[in-house]
Amino acid sequence: MSSEEDRGSLISSVRGRLCVLCGIGFALVYALRVNLSIAIVAMTKPIPQPLNNDTRCPMPPPSNSSNQGDFDWDAETQGKVLGAFFYGYVSTQILGGILADKYGAVNLLAGGLFCTSFFSLFTEVAARQGPWWLFALRLIEGLGEGVTFPAAASFWTRWSLPEERARLMGLSLAGSQIGNVLGIPLTGLIADNWGWPSVFYWFGAVGCLWCIAFFIYARNDPNDCPWISPEEKRLLVKSRPANRQEKRPIPWKKVFTCQPLLALAVAHASFNWGFYVLFTCLPKYMKEVLGFDLKHNAYYSALPYLTIWVFMNVSTQIGDYLLKKEIVRKLTVRKLFNTLSTFIPAILFTFIPFFGCDGISVVILICVCCMFKSGHYASVNVNHSDLAPPFTGLLFGITNMFANVPGILAPMLVGSFTKEESTIFTWSRVWYVSAAIYTFGALFYLVFGKAEVQPWARKKQRTSTNSESEESDDTNQNDRQPLLASA
Repeated sequence: MSSEEDRGSLISSVRGRLCVLCGIGFALVYALRVNLSIAIVAMTKPIPQPLNNDTRCPMPPPSNSSNQGDFDWDAETQGKVLGAFFYGYVSTQILGGILADKYGAVNLLAGGLFCTSFFSLFTEVAARQGPWWLFALRLIEGLGEGVTFPAAASFWTRWSLPEERARLMGLSLAGSQIGNVLGIPLTGLIADNWGWPSVFYWFGAVGCLWCIAFFIYARNDPNDCPWISPEEKRLLVKSRPANRQEKRPIPWKKVFTCQPLLALAVAHASFNWGFYVLFTCLPKYMKEVLGFDLKHNAYYSALPYLTIWVFMNVSTQIGDYLLKKEIVRKLTVRKLFNTLSTFIPAILFTFIPFFGCDGISVVILICVCCMFKSGHYASVNVNHSDLAPPFTGLLFGITNMFANVPGILAPMLVGSFTKEESTIFTWSRVWYVSAAIYTFGALFYLVFGKAEVQPWARKKQRTSTNSESEESDDTNQNDRQPLLASA
């Protein structure tokens, strides 16, 4: 089978079907995560605002909809409930990476999403018991979902060829942005027509069905798959790096003292700060400051994620092209795309308060910001496999753990800044703090980021001569390796 035939057969291959199935799964992962950000607009009663305030936009007349809010939760309580998911989510990142690298990813992917989907069905019951019951439920949902992304990073090292890894990983994880694009407006539509509890019953049930389908069809390794063709199995097994076949102990001390990994974690966390400010708090800004109703809030909140989805595929394709043609070094690609994905959004965030009550212009500005943010998927978010291919899942778990702490802190900060009043002025502090964090992360990665295999991750050889030769070959090959996109 020729190389061209191999690439042409991707659409009809088992790994191609797994890519589609994983894409649907990650759409559900993010839909289950983001639905509360929109639903809480319908769940809670409006927060009283000062009558005379020049930095507050005119509000539309009250809607005739019956969805006027069941709960009288203040801004701080809402921020804590929105951040609860991430307490659990950060707790299982490292464990998920270790288990996926050692035992395979299928059970983790299916089991993690099933946990989130199943407990989502009890959201109404928990919310009516009180905000802290809902806090505990969302924390449990986060525990399950925390293993999914590290597991995916490990899964595609077994189920993809090096030259197609960026596309398969990127396309499957692009489903996460589709989950936002579809999940946000669907949440608004369902909540407005059938009440906010229906949101969680619907997404929870669909998520459970996906888990059953994935568990039946997917396998941890091509060798264990009964419906894969002999040609595709041979192709995947032959292309697998030899050092992934070995059971290697984890060099914990070297991992946690690795300076490039620290730079990666800082950049990942700073990027996610801005992401989660938009992810969890943008619907709140649109409702309380810009005055959008539930339907328009949901539609406009989805547009930034549609922008990310489109341009994340563009950025990974450009990154692959630059590496395949050897136009620039891998480190240059990583730092270039990370700079674009952080410095420019930092500048744009500072412009948001100056647009005042012009909601459409604010949405357009945020979409432009997200266009540049998509460069993250060709830089920091794929850097783990550059540093230590045998420990990709573990490294992703470590950085993703720290990177999702902003999911806890961002809603709390917004709740603290807007506790007394939610206005353009109080929100301007949110945008300025986010811009500063973006800038710090970008500069730190520019100085300390690396893209070569670390010495502790290279395969050890019996003789020093062979070791020097193979280590040099590994480094050169890694510098030419296409993107391993993850999210």
